[in-house]
Amino acid sequence: MKGNGSSIDIDMMVDAAAWREALPALKSLVDRTVPAVWRRAGDDSPAEASLVLSSDAEMRKLNFQHRAVDHSTNVLAFPLGEPMQPDGPRHLGDIVLAYETVVREAARDAKPLDAHVTHLLVHGLLHLLGHDHETESDAEAMEQIEVEIMASLGYPNPYIKLPDAAE
Repeated sequence: MKGNGSSIDIDMMVDAAAWREALPALKSLVDRTVPAVWRRAGDDSPAEASLVLSSDAEMRKLNFQHRAVDHSTNVLAFPLGEPMQPDGPRHLGDIVLAYETVVREAARDAKPLDAHVTHLLVHGLLHLLGHDHETESDAEAMEQIEVEIMASLGYPNPYIKLPDAAE
């Protein structure tokens, strides 16, 4: 994913084939989103991260193993922030998305799947870059950055509830 004004490389692994069927343009979505986050971060040092497109079953295992939460979630981020090899690029960490949860949320919120996946990728990358939402002020700051990045990509504010969304 180098180029496009970005010095971050994303290694994408698709664990659940349903991802490719639901989003045939998945690679271009990632290729477009990652540089936008990187530009917003203002970082031009070489870096890399991994994106795993997985299933609810696998996400449930990860969520339990790392957070002691026994259910799936939409996105998990595992920050690392150090080189995987001497003199190599900084490895930011790993982002995992759970297919069934992401699709269910997009349908519930009446959002296009590509918009929801883009938002979760932005959210996960921001976690790898050190942002969190542990406090209300941190959450507000992180959400504002997400809204700015989403707007730069032509998407609406992901936190605004759409009129067609299910209650």
